[in-house]
Amino acid sequence: MKPGMAFILAILLILCSDLPAQTATPIDLTDCHTIGLSGGAKTNSRTVVATDLSGVSLETGFIGLLQYGYWFDPQWQLNVTLGIFGAKMDTDYLGTSINATMPVLFGVSYAPLALAMGKAGRPFVGIAPGVYVQTASSTSTVPPFATETSSETVLGVRFIVGADLFPARWLRITPSLSYHLMGEFSKVGSYSGAEFSVGLGVVF
Repeated sequence: MKPGMAFILAILLILCSDLPAQTATPIDLTDCHTIGLSGGAKTNSRTVVATDLSGVSLETGFIGLLQYGYWFDPQWQLNVTLGIFGAKMDTDYLGTSINATMPVLFGVSYAPLALAMGKAGRPFVGIAPGVYVQTASSTSTVPPFATETSSETVLGVRFIVGADLFPARWLRITPSLSYHLMGEFSKVGSYSGAEFSVGLGVVF
């Protein structure tokens, strides 16, 4: 999904907030906290395991996120997201190299009560700017047995459209579609792309 499309979806959802509220009273989440994990897949990535006489190469398209949120208003939530994607490991007779990209994002989401599905849940849109840090580490198995670690940081933003579902008052399930828009890394270029994930968290 292009970032422009994600933005259009967000605007449409906000405009729909003028619709009449549902008959069932939505869950009041004001002053509630949530913490959870989500996992999914990201475009512009792949999952590959390759072996040959020289060694083994493992690359995964999985994305994992740890998220914390606080509802400071019935419709608005502040959130912090940490994660990892684009993990790759290469091993051969010369040594091992590992690299991955880690987003560190701070954002806000809006879940209009007018679109609430009663007590079952509510759709939302969100935006979370922050940094994306790519780290690389290599260890040599031949003299001088050196270990080298490097990192590079670029600015980026995550646009998200999803729904919070509440099977129980304390349990939150969140399917979502996101787009990560970020700068280019000097070695691997841009990792911008769409992400589909499902989150599981607790509300307290």
